[in-house]
Amino acid sequence: MKRKTWYKSEVLPVGLGILSLLFVVIGIKNIENYINWLALIVTGVCVGITAGILVYGLAALVTPEIKTYKNANGFKIIHLLVFSFVAISFGTLRLINEHAVTESKCKTYMIQSLAESNSGRPAYFVFVTGENGEERLSFGKSFNASHKAGDSIELCVNTGFFGLKFYKPSNQRPQDQY
Repeated sequence: MKRKTWYKSEVLPVGLGILSLLFVVIGIKNIENYINWLALIVTGVCVGITAGILVYGLAALVTPEIKTYKNANGFKIIHLLVFSFVAISFGTLRLINEHAVTESKCKTYMIQSLAESNSGRPAYFVFVTGENGEERLSFGKSFNASHKAGDSIELCVNTGFFGLKFYKPSNQRPQDQY
């Protein structure tokens, strides 16, 4: 029986797929707390495409036959790598940005209203008047349970490692958000 090469293995797409989904969930969770969340997404996509192409190029140097390989569905290895690295970089950029804060400016905001989504897994929202007008933020169920409309809260606008700004309650530690 002929042994499968590493790029024909079932483990690579399944492993990268699971890892990618994990990082997409990390990247999307509470993304509304970003002042310019679109910049986070675009940066993640650009970094992921670049990383996927670089890894593909390095792999092609080591194993030239991957350039012509297609799976049963007609996808090449480059498709798998680019998709996976886009998802992984999206979550990684968010984690690094939020855990390596370079600047933090705190001020008091008044809660305009509180809301809860009606989905199977509810999300809890706080509406405040922020830098871009009314902002919809999400800090979790316990935050909403302990506040009401009209309360004043102290929020910090943090600038992360990559220059992306996001809101965080002034008393919330990084590990409380996940």
